[in-house]
Amino acid sequence: MALVQDHFEAVVTLVDKGGNVTTRTYEFIDNPTDGDISDLITQLNGLLVQIQLMSQLVIKKYTVARVGVNDAFALPTGDGAEAEAHAIITAPIHANPFKSATFDIPGPENALFAASTGKGYNVVNPANVATYLSFFTSGDANNHFTVSDGETIDQTDVAGKRTHSRSTKG
Repeated sequence: MALVQDHFEAVVTLVDKGGNVTTRTYEFIDNPTDGDISDLITQLNGLLVQIQLMSQLVIKKYTVARVGVNDAFALPTGDGAEAEAHAIITAPIHANPFKSATFDIPGPENALFAASTGKGYNVVNPANVATYLSFFTSGDANNHFTVSDGETIDQTDVAGKRTHSRSTKG
């Protein structure tokens, strides 16, 4: 499996007078591989002007995203590879002990949990998710992402459990 760059797209969020939101996605023809998207921003700015001239809705925001694809996609074969299975993990928000962030890992590996059977089977082992959480942890060298409201977490009192969601898909 290799995750490779496929294309760039812009997602434009528009809002009507009732506060209803709609989005439109536009795929760019240009596909810069050097990381410089300044030409894409210029192209998008032209499109945004036209959207504003043609629509009574207000542009609330836009996103430019590089879309990657798995160039060797195949369905997973593991017994636990089900979207209805989850590891739900909570961690305190940095500098705010009254708030916490929740992470949802779909189709979790059994290695995330404290044991392969018994009580620990349904309990997340915080040490087994520490590297993942480091991407959201205040002061960590890996901290490149935030949780809601632009906050980061602390890895004290991390807790988690195995859950399942209801599905009619099978």
